[in-house]
Amino acid sequence: MYTAGGTHDKQSTWMSESKTFPGWECARELGIPVCVSLRPEGLPHLAVLIKQFPQVRIIVDHMMEPPIAEGPPYGGSEFVFDLARYGNVYLKLTTLNIRASRKDKGSPETFFPLLVKKFWRFPHRVGFKLSVCARDTERDSHRSEVGTCGSAGAGSGMDSCPYGSVSVSRP
Repeated sequence: MYTAGGTHDKQSTWMSESKTFPGWECARELGIPVCVSLRPEGLPHLAVLIKQFPQVRIIVDHMMEPPIAEGPPYGGSEFVFDLARYGNVYLKLTTLNIRASRKDKGSPETFFPLLVKKFWRFPHRVGFKLSVCARDTERDSHRSEVGTCGSAGAGSGMDSCPYGSVSVSRP
């Protein structure tokens, strides 16, 4: 669900309207995860869906772009860390987040371990999904940043990157 991002001036509010519930019910029945693109202003709408459809795995695209560049202790990113309490919420880490982690006072060495700690310390967590899409020319640099490269390609599930992907999962 694309409710905010580069082509939207502001956060849309329709995401939690009852007219979307048949789609959410279908996702629940079929076991299909739903990826949502939203800004922090959309958290109240996301909270409605998290509670209304606890069996639906919800993937938050770009991790809602937390202000990683602010640096430790990453207080401005608490809205993302707080999502760890919901067992049906997953985060999609993208190159946008990796690049942001290398700006100003932020660093991948301080932000990502904190993020993982926040999500993995809850016993009800099913998993934590990381997904990175990179063009072939960027792939080697991302390999050292987040893991080893695969070649899932377009249409392979959660990723729709035609350039290959990096996936790290914890069951």
